[in-house]
Amino acid sequence: MNYKLKEMKTNLRLNVLKTLCAFSLIFFCMPLTFQVHASEKSEALKNVEQDITVQGKVIDENEEPIIGASILVVRTNGGTITDLDGNFRLSARTGDELRVSYVGYETQQLRVTSSNITIQLQLSSETLDEVVVVGYGTQRVKDLTGAATNVNLNEIAELPGTSIIDALAGQVIGLSVTQSSGRPGATGSFRVRQPMSFDGSSSFNQPLIVIDDVVQVDENGEPSMTAFNMLNHSDIESMTVLKDASAAIYGSRASAGVILVTTKRGSVGTPKISYSAKLDFADAISHIKTMNAYETGVFTNRMFRQADMINGNTNNAAFLYSDSELNAMKSLNHNWLDEAWNSSLSQRHSLTVDGGTDKVTYFAGMNYQNQETNLGSVQDYDKWTFRTGGDMKVMAGLKLSASVSGFNTKRTGNNPQAKISAGPWGSQSPSQDYPMLRHMPGYIPIEVELLDPTTNQMKNYYTSPWVGPRYVNTSTDANVGSGFPVWNFFANEASNSRSFHEQNGFNANFSLTYEVPFIKGLSMRGTYAVSHTNTFNNNVGAYYQLARAGNTDKEGMHLIGDHTIWNFINYGDPEGSDISKKPTVSYAKSTVKSEQINFMLMYNRTFGKHDVSATGVVERGEALGHDEQQLYRGPGRSYNGVSATAGTLSTNAEETYFRRYESGSLSYVGRANYKYDNRYLLQFVVRADASTKFAPENYWGTFPTASAGWVVSEENFFKNSKMSDFFDFLKFRYSLGKTGKDNVAAWSWLQLYKINPTGGLGFGTIGGQPTLGANTSGTANRDIKWDTSIKHNIGLDLNVLSSRLAITTDYYYDKTKDLIMFIADDEEPIYIGAKLPPINYGEKDAWGWEFSLRWNDQIRQSLLPSWGSIKYSVGVDYSINWNKTVLGQQATFDYPAEVNEKSSWTGYRGPDYQWGFKTWKQTSQGDGMLRTQADIDKYWQYLTDLATAAGTTPSYLGVTSKEKMYPGMLAYEDIAGDIDVENRTIAGPNGVISRDHGEDYAKLASNRRHGINTRLRAEWGNFSWSAMVSTAWGGYYALDNDVRQAINNNTLIWSQFSYVNDMFDQEENPNGKYPSMAVASAFGERSDFWMVSSFRMYVRNMVFGYDLPKGLLQKIKVERLQFNLTGNNLWDFYNPYPDKYRNMYDGGRTDYPTLRTWTLGVNLTF
Repeated sequence: MNYKLKEMKTNLRLNVLKTLCAFSLIFFCMPLTFQVHASEKSEALKNVEQDITVQGKVIDENEEPIIGASILVVRTNGGTITDLDGNFRLSARTGDELRVSYVGYETQQLRVTSSNITIQLQLSSETLDEVVVVGYGTQRVKDLTGAATNVNLNEIAELPGTSIIDALAGQVIGLSVTQSSGRPGATGSFRVRQPMSFDGSSSFNQPLIVIDDVVQVDENGEPSMTAFNMLNHSDIESMTVLKDASAAIYGSRASAGVILVTTKRGSVGTPKISYSAKLDFADAISHIKTMNAYETGVFTNRMFRQADMINGNTNNAAFLYSDSELNAMKSLNHNWLDEAWNSSLSQRHSLTVDGGTDKVTYFAGMNYQNQETNLGSVQDYDKWTFRTGGDMKVMAGLKLSASVSGFNTKRTGNNPQAKISAGPWGSQSPSQDYPMLRHMPGYIPIEVELLDPTTNQMKNYYTSPWVGPRYVNTSTDANVGSGFPVWNFFANEASNSRSFHEQNGFNANFSLTYEVPFIKGLSMRGTYAVSHTNTFNNNVGAYYQLARAGNTDKEGMHLIGDHTIWNFINYGDPEGSDISKKPTVSYAKSTVKSEQINFMLMYNRTFGKHDVSATGVVERGEALGHDEQQLYRGPGRSYNGVSATAGTLSTNAEETYFRRYESGSLSYVGRANYKYDNRYLLQFVVRADASTKFAPENYWGTFPTASAGWVVSEENFFKNSKMSDFFDFLKFRYSLGKTGKDNVAAWSWLQLYKINPTGGLGFGTIGGQPTLGANTSGTANRDIKWDTSIKHNIGLDLNVLSSRLAITTDYYYDKTKDLIMFIADDEEPIYIGAKLPPINYGEKDAWGWEFSLRWNDQIRQSLLPSWGSIKYSVGVDYSINWNKTVLGQQATFDYPAEVNEKSSWTGYRGPDYQWGFKTWKQTSQGDGMLRTQADIDKYWQYLTDLATAAGTTPSYLGVTSKEKMYPGMLAYEDIAGDIDVENRTIAGPNGVISRDHGEDYAKLASNRRHGINTRLRAEWGNFSWSAMVSTAWGGYYALDNDVRQAINNNTLIWSQFSYVNDMFDQEENPNGKYPSMAVASAFGERSDFWMVSSFRMYVRNMVFGYDLPKGLLQKIKVERLQFNLTGNNLWDFYNPYPDKYRNMYDGGRTDYPTLRTWTLGVNLTF
């Protein structure tokens, strides 16, 4: 029986693959097939009835010619477009139906009654009649009762990025986009409004992606971005963002919003072939300014002198750079970043064919993208995708829809081996390249030429960085391990240490729609979708050798010269026996397969003034996956890419493993719509989801929604009033719905164990030896279930001034309960070896306002009459959000600044405030810096007076003696005293400056960040221009001061931010603007001293376009030829940072700079 079952499954897979191949061939061959048939049909009918020549003109509402309007003869699917004067000429017959269309205007249909006609098109009423996808169906914009926003695909077509995520930034109000890092193959992320979770890293905080009615999830049933990242703009017919309870039709996981994508299936008309090419020229907007070699030397000497002052000794005096060395540094400029950084040239190509008849439509497209690196020479990214799809009327009332897509990506990257834990960029950088290159001291050369002791020939060696003039590293290969002695970006690249990532897969979607003939308005649809994704990762480590200076700690020898004594250090200890010190090689592969089957019943009828529709859906999904990895240590020097030379296989279960995953879902969906006389709109939705992440008794979650709309402008009292002269459209809407998440790891309701080959100790003959063992992965909670969100949304849609001005505003309030979280218990025993399980406990509320304004108009001009009117549009978006924790971790009485940080505490409200020290301004220069002994005396007396009044002794961040206060410190105000938790009181100032629990922190700024996105567009003749300008203000903005420079044997003296050049020094720079980095209390402390203006206004992107004249193109049988220039991440109007040491895009901890991209593009259609 098992054999037969396996055989049946195998045959089913083969049949599915055969079907996929067959449909791919059908839709790829359609353009040729239907061209032939159309030609044959035309020949057959030529002699039946005489054609006549129809000539005419297409004009707009101002009777000005429309250039490039499309005129289609419905009978033959042939047609033409208007010339520069709006004129056209074609062959047709009396009685033929003509379809005339142009972007932004209502499509008009008319019969041929004479050989000379004039057609006047009317402006579209802002998109009110535009159809949007709303989940298992479509609706007109004017009939929407929820907060659903269509993405204007034309506005993102020219914008660069690895995926279309980057292009969506600022395009949809309520959709927040985090752009990709800019590294080859990197992709961004987004979220809709405010997803509520106590797990900020959860994938459930990203919106659910639905492509052609197929929910995109991974093998664990969690939202997946893979298919979305493979989409090309040319593949997409429409994209809709569901932000409120309208997302509840997708129930499970929909509380974070839904993004619906419909891909192209072709359109009726003669075949159109379109080609698009883009060349992206990318470079960093700017790099953060850091100290040059000389400035780093001056900074080092100041740090040494101040450290000796604080320690009361002269231990560092012998290591000061001499005047001659400082002078020599002025001509040293070993710029590591400049050597590694280059501008990049990337390319994108798209080729599509689109066409069909009233029987069959087809679409096919292929896309290629290559993205070069800016950093180093090895990183690279290639992406190929294809998609084909179409609709076929099989017979009366029966339509087949199908699409097949595939992709293949390859990404090559660095495999950083030696790690540097911290520096001016903060804690450890995941990239281990850009921040280190940026701050590497300029007196350290990248490489040096030395005598090779083996060949007795001069040879270039990459260098080992050293900490500075007071210490040299003498570690051996065996004990150096990692860190700055074996860090060199260029050596690592040259060693062939690499990261290879390859991903490929396919998606197929088939549906049959049948219109039931004996029940008018009833139709049925069955859908089957399958996707398969393979991912392969190969991380290769390698050995390399560095030249190490051995006497830079000697007086007069702190810089490299003929006096330098060299030795060598090797990364990976190639001659050693400790395998844990050696490089690693890993091979990892994962496979994910998901299937979804839908069956839908749809009913849609109009009875007089009554429009009713209903949809019922049964949806079933399954996902299977596995991942495996083998990790080897100590590859041979002759490693050739295969495991035989990769070293010794690790037996650690976290490094070598094979794992399987599976998940399933079952859903029932019902929706009913009712509309009366285009005035009153009602919708009811209910969805029931089952998730195998929960125990059987908790499988099911039910998610109902109701929404209503009132189109006031359709009321008779409104039409008969003077308001109708001003208001063209007015609608109020309200939605209330329930969504949910199964935001928990699969099988959490079962007691799970981790198996480790060496996790136990043997008995008997193997007593005491490591052997197979298991340990619990945590305690189980069988009662865990769905969390739920109740979503309210009130909206207003308003069009005025002949629909030139459109206003949309939404207020939403989301209440989420039963949030899955871990609750600490003071009585939790620590000896059980596992933490308490997650439970349904938390409650959070989120609310906010969204405002959108759109103005569309035109300016008549007579300067160049043939160019027509100047058409322009302005769009403005503004939103503001709040949230609070209604029920979370038990709140305890604490200082306000501490409570501010506890977003999981009951009672938390956000955005809250940024807290920090307030500087005491009564210093000699009024800036809060202690520059003289008089300043110190005055400040200490201030603390003493407060302490005496409070009955205690003065203290400053642990300093209890005035003799330990030094020039260059910052003085802070005493804000509060001791806390009495039992009586819930906080004492007044007590002469003690403390950072404990934020005791002396004050409100520095509100964390609320306001932002306005303004989209501008203009068209005149064949020229077009568009731009997005973003404006923001509010929040805490400050210099990058969260840095310290330790003076010891293990910390490299880095090239600091350039503003630190003006650091206070009692001898050399007593009027320095910034405090000393050698003393405590200044750098690394958040205070108002470091604050700068938070205002920002910048041009996010700009596009210039030019279309070649239609009349010229008609002569060469080309429909459209457009050239464009696009700039992305453009200019800021204001920079508050001193010396503009950083731009407004990147912070001091930036792991990779934001890229400014200029794109040259061409779009060709024929």
